[in-house]
Amino acid sequence: MRLDPCRRTRPIICALTRLFGDGVRLELPDNTPLPDQVKVLIGELSHDASSSGRENTTVGVDFVDEHHSIF
Repeated sequence: MRLDPCRRTRPIICALTRLFGDGVRLELPDNTPLPDQVKVLIGELSHDASSSGRENTTVGVDFVDEHHSIF
């Protein structure tokens, strides 16, 4: 899974630790800065999202695109 920080930089490779209908929990590399608004990249799909909380390298991300769900 990848996160696009929408800053004209390369997407961040991360590990999916939990999947929800309206978001995901991800494990990021150490010291990875993350803006409030991101895009979650799942294969060729892209979902607008916002970070909803962070603890160390684990971040919660809520989908905010028109469908509000990947299902």
